[in-house]
Amino acid sequence: MGMFDYIVPECELPMPVPAGLEWQTKDTPAQFLDTYRITADGQLIHRAYTIETVPESERDDLGLPLWRRVNQHDEPCDFTGSIEFYGGGGPNRDVWYAFCAPFERGKLLKVVAVDHPDMPDAEANT
Repeated sequence: MGMFDYIVPECELPMPVPAGLEWQTKDTPAQFLDTYRITADGQLIHRAYTIETVPESERDDLGLPLWRRVNQHDEPCDFTGSIEFYGGGGPNRDVWYAFCAPFERGKLLKVVAVDHPDMPDAEANT
């Protein structure tokens, strides 16, 4: 199992999904549990930061955390390619949703539903 990033789609999706889903992707540049947003107007935004070492006096009993993110800020991401993102929903989180979002220089072209075995059949690829 590899690392992934989180993505927050503020743009319109091609089908209704349950509120409050946590979306993940393995297609963004960072792949270090970073957060990206697709704004309502289709811009890809990265939640950028710098890393600093946590002084020993501030670490817990196990010596963790060793580092922390500081200076967090949003930066436009000049990404060209497709980002597939997915998340689970339903009462038992037993329904999965997957979407593909192609970008050109950080601008969303469109979002399409991707077939997934646990996705509602009637809604896929519309």
